[in-house]
Amino acid sequence: MTFVRKKPLSDDVILPSNLTSGSLIVVQPEQPDLPLEGLQEDIIGNLTCVRKHQTKDQSRTRSTCFLQLVKLIRRLSEADLGALSSRFVKVRYQNRVEEENCDIMVDALGSVGTESAQKFLTLKVLKAEGAPAKLAQRMLISYVSMTTPPIEDFLTAIEEICFTKNVGYKEPMRAADPQ
Repeated sequence: MTFVRKKPLSDDVILPSNLTSGSLIVVQPEQPDLPLEGLQEDIIGNLTCVRKHQTKDQSRTRSTCFLQLVKLIRRLSEADLGALSSRFVKVRYQNRVEEENCDIMVDALGSVGTESAQKFLTLKVLKAEGAPAKLAQRMLISYVSMTTPPIEDFLTAIEEICFTKNVGYKEPMRAADPQ
């Protein structure tokens, strides 16, 4: 269609009576869960990509890898999400790579924001014995941007932290930092 010129609508034009107005809402169909075994290599690859691209010049690559990581995590079942969080979300690290992987995974699970992700974050960070304060802060920051309401376990854990005396956080423990 080519418009030759713009012409104002004259008063003698009668609009059809059967015109309607409305909106379209497009709802993406829910994708089926994929097994962790099939996605594990891609998840680790994106985790490594996020960890390795630290400079300002590499921020676009880092963002792309992080968004792909979140996309992959969303496709996991609750059981596989639990296995993944058990593997990467820790309060004691063997080295700096484990610590950075943990930080990235906490950010990714927070970005996913599902009830399952919240459950595992609460269990592995807020309720974990000896969790570093930095990790708890990192987890809490992700809750600010979640579109889903917080789960009951999270609220209970926060109440315990806020209203219990003698709550202490430790700095991360590492065996040796070979890096």
